[in-house]
Amino acid sequence: MDNVKATPTTVEFDAAAHSLLAVKKALYRISDLASAEIIVTGNTICCRLLPLSSQDCSTHDLVNRLRREVLDQDLREKIAAESNPYRDIILGYVFSKTGLQNDEQVS
Repeated sequence: MDNVKATPTTVEFDAAAHSLLAVKKALYRISDLASAEIIVTGNTICCRLLPLSSQDCSTHDLVNRLRREVLDQDLREKIAAESNPYRDIILGYVFSKTGLQNDEQVS
C-alpha cells in the first residue's frame, strides 16, 4: 500500500442557492469517499474535502459527485416544502377514516 497523503480539495457553494442542511446531507452521502470540514463565511459555504486513502476516486470525480448530491438534496428540500400541505391533508383524511378518533369528548 502506498504511503501517499491525500490532498485536501475545497468546494464552495452559494448559501443563497443551497441550504447548509442540503450541503451537510450531501457530505454525509459521500462520506464513504471523503471526510469534510464545513466553514460558513458570509454567503459562502466552503467544504474542505479530504479523500479517504482507501478509496480510488479522483478529485474531479469527488467534486462532481458532491455537486450532484448538493443539488439533489436541495431539490428534495424544496419538493418536501412544496408538498407538505398536501401530505398533511392526505394524512389527516386517511387517519380520520380509521376510527382511531372518537367524536365524543373525554373529560
